[in-house]
Amino acid sequence: MRRAILANWLKSRSVLWIVLGVGLLNGLVFAFLVPAWQHYDEPGNFEIAWLIANRNSLPKPGDYDQAMRRELAASMMEHDFFRDLNSRSNLLSTNEPIWIGIPQTTNQPLYYWLAALPLRAFRFTDITFQLHSARLVSIFLYLMILVAAYGIAGELTPVGHPLRWMLPLTLALLPGFTDLMTAINDDVGATACFSLFLWAGIHIIKRGFSLPRLAGVVVSALACFWIKNTVVYAILLAPIPVYFSLPVKLRRWTWPVVIIGICACIYFVFEWVEPAHWLTPTTPAAPTRIQSEIAPLGSHVFQIVFDPDNTRAQLIQFLPRDDVEQLRGQRITLGAWIWSDRPAQVFSPSLSDGKKTILRVVQTTTQPKFFAYSGKVSKQAKNIQIQLMPFAGQNSPGTTVYYDGIVLTVGNLEKLPGPPIFETPLAQRGSWNNQPIHNLIRNPSAEQAWLGIQPKIEETITKYAPIPASLIIGSLLDWSSSDWYYKRTLINLYTTFWGKFGWGHVRILGRQTFRLIAIVIAIGIAGAAGYLWRKRKNLPWGTLIFLGVCSITVWGVTLIRGLYSILGYIYIPTARYAFPAMIPTMLIFCVGWYEIVRFLQFKFKINPNWGWAVYILALLSLDLLALASIYRFY
Repeated sequence: MRRAILANWLKSRSVLWIVLGVGLLNGLVFAFLVPAWQHYDEPGNFEIAWLIANRNSLPKPGDYDQAMRRELAASMMEHDFFRDLNSRSNLLSTNEPIWIGIPQTTNQPLYYWLAALPLRAFRFTDITFQLHSARLVSIFLYLMILVAAYGIAGELTPVGHPLRWMLPLTLALLPGFTDLMTAINDDVGATACFSLFLWAGIHIIKRGFSLPRLAGVVVSALACFWIKNTVVYAILLAPIPVYFSLPVKLRRWTWPVVIIGICACIYFVFEWVEPAHWLTPTTPAAPTRIQSEIAPLGSHVFQIVFDPDNTRAQLIQFLPRDDVEQLRGQRITLGAWIWSDRPAQVFSPSLSDGKKTILRVVQTTTQPKFFAYSGKVSKQAKNIQIQLMPFAGQNSPGTTVYYDGIVLTVGNLEKLPGPPIFETPLAQRGSWNNQPIHNLIRNPSAEQAWLGIQPKIEETITKYAPIPASLIIGSLLDWSSSDWYYKRTLINLYTTFWGKFGWGHVRILGRQTFRLIAIVIAIGIAGAAGYLWRKRKNLPWGTLIFLGVCSITVWGVTLIRGLYSILGYIYIPTARYAFPAMIPTMLIFCVGWYEIVRFLQFKFKINPNWGWAVYILALLSLDLLALASIYRFY
């Protein structure tokens, strides 16, 4: 019996060494095949590590070394970095930093201290050689991720189970993942630390609470906090595995406390006061929807307070596509009731169509006054946004501007006497000097409200989140205005996850490759669903909840990372920000294909070794195809 256990143990360990060998070989091929500086923000990431190695201190924002930048920029030119760009770095510049890409000196320090270790030994060598030496640090962290994947699979399955080699081997042969994990980028460190956090969390859930296991969860969560802001929320996720590690009897008594706590958070965090269909890109200094006794329409008005620290305080509404098509090339009239708590010179509501902006500067008093003006919408308008950003020129801090009854209609009506008269306070239909009008602004008088977050809480969240919480909620509630961003982002996450490399500009060969991968993914997900159904009575709910919450958090934050794009500054995030959740993501895929092979074995008596051979061959083919794509491109 002991010999059998020892044999299984040796067999299990040999699998790990084989996987690490495959990962090391594949990582080295990617590290030396991809030319220098041809990864996301690699020049800027290298610069931080170089400054740490040569100055023995953490660089501050704005720090740089001109001589190093000149050598780095020359290396970028040597490796054809600028071949698809219309400009290149000026190596003769002395008055300003030589351009090497976006500076990364505001990033968290932990990864760069590690990347600087080989640079201390090779500081007098060629800068390209230094780059490759630092890439070796990323390869070491990449191997740590494979070990974590093996450890997680070991916690979830018995000795000899196929998932013990499937999960780490899948990561070792996944080209998009391997490409980034062999770059100089703090995403590598973030993925490694979060993978260790997942392993520590599952370990304490499966083995039970103890102080050493608790220390593992806490230390790995703190490492995530100090490695990159994309995994800083590990601190908030850490209580989940600790809770599920407690004895069942103790957890039963704590359920009411947990439920009450969740309800209290919902009650104190959220409020139903935000103006519906209007988005707030920045955290406002005061509520943007209030009641007013002098409101010309209904009982509510829009309010924007001048804050010197937030000069771009505004509300934005995007018109639906049908309305944009209706307004292209048309002359429109835009108007509103406007006043302020003191006389002020402010901007009227503005219309921006991507080509030009239609607005006026108006003088307000403490009493509502109706202003109207007309303009022509561009024939090439792709989207139209209405902005309430009132402050023009110098204003006293605390100056408050109010809007009500905002109207947008087709035609030149600015010279008609008097303001329009609406049928209801919702101000959708009415007449203007006896001419019937249809208002294209939704919720033009702030009478309708939707979900928002308490300002103090949102201000705290915004310090650590890339996007204001109110903008996220607004984009989901106003789906007709933001659906294009989510659809485009999902497509980009899929393609950069499976088959785009470098800066996302090297695409895997074969037009049908992505469709074929989609079919394979769908089959894997179906298999995973079948596995969960078969095991439904004995599922490890604590582990599933922990992995599920972590995966949803990482992918959700990645999905909304570029949400400012709906405001006009287009940035579509890539899958690299979701790589910290790579292990639970690919665990679903691996479980699905394990279930399929098992089904074929018991249903059709097919030898499972054939299934594993096909699985490995498919992974290897995808990896070789990616390497061929990179080689051909460069």
